Amino acid sequence: MTVGVLPQSTRSSQLALWRAAQWIGVALTGALLAGLVWSPEITLRLLWNAVIPVLPATFLVSPQLWRNVCPLATLTMLPPERPTARRISDLYPRSALNDGVGGRVVMECRVLGDLSVSCSVASETPSGVGFGRAALSAASSYRARATLSDGSSSVGSTTRIAVNFQAPQR
Repeated sequence: MTVGVLPQSTRSSQLALWRAAQWIGVALTGALLAGLVWSPEITLRLLWNAVIPVLPATFLVSPQLWRNVCPLATLTMLPPERPTARRISDLYPRSALNDGVGGRVVMECRVLGDLSVSCSVASETPSGVGFGRAALSAASSYRARATLSDGSSSVGSTTRIAVNFQAPQR
């Protein structure tokens, strides 16, 4: 085994722990906000006597810990929106549906300021059946994440999106 590389099972369990910690952070933030509405005296006492003293200590001990469990950071990592299987099914080209033909489209897409995507067809198989048009219609349902994995803004970046149209079972 290479030094510094964790086995897949260890990485999976660590990722599961981080995800749990992230969602616990979101839940605690929600509880804190709800407490401020329903019981502000107790919640403010808890906030000033427990939460606020502990957070700076967290930053000092491990800035990475806070970055990974911060509720706002967690919410920006929600998965991007994609068209549903029902939407793809509704867009299936009628002639291909009648002939029992499946297809694949690869689109070249640019992320716009509102995190929607502007796409063009890079490849379509089989061509001329309507899968390209259907995939471009489905692209209106895509929403990108606000940031890329390196932390930079996704706005203006390009990506390829593949859409597979599975032939219906007869």
